[in-house]
Amino acid sequence: MTEGRRDVFDPTIFQEGINTVVINVTVLQGTATISNGIHSAPAPRKDESFSSPPIDFFFFMNGNETHDSRPKADVTVNSCQPEISMELSNTNPQPVLLDGYRLTHTPTTTTQAFFLPVYYMYGSFLQGLDGSTDLQSDNTEGNVKNFGVYVTRLPNSPTKFNVSVAQMKWLREGWYSFTVEGAIWSPNSQYDNLMSVAGIDKFGNKHAEYLTVMQGGNVTDSISLYGGFKGAGWVLPQFNKTRVGVQRQPTWLNFFTGPETSITLGQRAAFSWEFNGLGNATCIINGVNPSNTTGMCTSPLVYPIVTTLNQTLMLR
Repeated sequence: MTEGRRDVFDPTIFQEGINTVVINVTVLQGTATISNGIHSAPAPRKDESFSSPPIDFFFFMNGNETHDSRPKADVTVNSCQPEISMELSNTNPQPVLLDGYRLTHTPTTTTQAFFLPVYYMYGSFLQGLDGSTDLQSDNTEGNVKNFGVYVTRLPNSPTKFNVSVAQMKWLREGWYSFTVEGAIWSPNSQYDNLMSVAGIDKFGNKHAEYLTVMQGGNVTDSISLYGGFKGAGWVLPQFNKTRVGVQRQPTWLNFFTGPETSITLGQRAAFSWEFNGLGNATCIINGVNPSNTTGMCTSPLVYPIVTTLNQTLMLR
């Protein structure tokens, strides 16, 4: 298929995903001429019809308001526990295989990969728990400044899986910038034209780790995609340089102080505290959130005393 011919793929005719085309040709009676150089005669003597075998293709829709074939996933970062990992679920599209002229999602002894979805998860150190921004990049425990891992899904592999690699296990506690990209990879160069649907690019970062989600759900080492063709690449909107906290130990309270003397009606009471950890403090005063509807608050908290009744401040 040439670039010009691809433009006839009207989304009102073709569905997003696998489509099948059969080309029917009819030569009408007498519309051609056969000749031996001396004599000629009209042909064919009657209408002749020919049909191609069924041919499949995968129709990508990119950036449409209601349809978008680019690889997508719901991503959860499990970063407040000893084992840092990322969970991907609802991953689409499914891996597609080629069997002759037909496309399928089901492996057989004669199928080969047409394209596989690939997710690239990477990040970089922003700030430690102590506020420092200096960090060596020697990929040792507690000293990983940048990390990156590619994950390829095989056919019949689950749409939900966890990813954790040594680089993520060695992240320093603090704040990191996390980004997740999706793309498709065609391992056979003869299908590279498929990639021009969304623009041809190449997989980079040869120092990143490469993993594969197997049929049983295990995530294991895989061959490198470095330098291979990719298409339909984009950054998942929910993880585009998103600030994520990494913390392996529970948060604890360093101190909490309140008024040192009694407070009279109309005065303001001041409270101060300090946590050792990431996240936000939430204040519940007399059972309800303060005027800030999220309930988040910062130290020091100054609260006006408008009643002589006992009052309660809950900080969490």
